[in-house]
Amino acid sequence: MSPRQTDRPRPSAFIRGSQQKSCSSYADIGQLFEKSEKSSQKPLPSNFDVEALVRELELCTSREQSEAILERRCNLRRKKDFHDILTHLETAFNKREKIAVLKEKVIENTIGYRIRSQAIQNYGEAIK
Repeated sequence: MSPRQTDRPRPSAFIRGSQQKSCSSYADIGQLFEKSEKSSQKPLPSNFDVEALVRELELCTSREQSEAILERRCNLRRKKDFHDILTHLETAFNKREKIAVLKEKVIENTIGYRIRSQAIQNYGEAIK
């Protein structure tokens, strides 16, 4: 054995306390730390319907209109609301991002991309 292999701690050494179980390989460790499906899917609050909000945002015709809807329907002091919306839109976000950045991501992923695409298409038609 090389010196590196002997310096490695045994897989069971990574688990401490009452959860300590014997592991025969590093693959067993991954199974011990997997999240259950129930814990990863927390129910949304009953007063906040993400699907209806996203449908309403997708019907907007401008960024300002979608921003007004967000201000009216969301509690702008809670990142959790924006996290729920972005998760529903399957958009990547960082939990440490500021609310303004999260709001821009929501707007961009509901109406902003469509406005930008229309502008590019209209520019192409104007050149012809």
